Amino acid sequence: MLLMMLPLVNLILLLVWACGGCRKVNKTNFARALLIMMLISTAISGIIFLIFGSMFGAGLSDITDTLKSLE
Repeated sequence: MLLMMLPLVNLILLLVWACGGCRKVNKTNFARALLIMMLISTAISGIIFLIFGSMFGAGLSDITDTLKSLE
């Protein structure tokens, strides 16, 4: 569990454990579950980033249009 706190080591370790690098079934299932959760959270974070990024871009263009019209 301590190795899961290191940023790049946890991904490599989970891939090794999930692909059969461990004989214990519980550890293999744990690694697969964590990899799935990482993929789901990355996808949700990406979608949220795109939504808020497009909202920020639209708001920024409205502000620049307003400032141009005031000149």
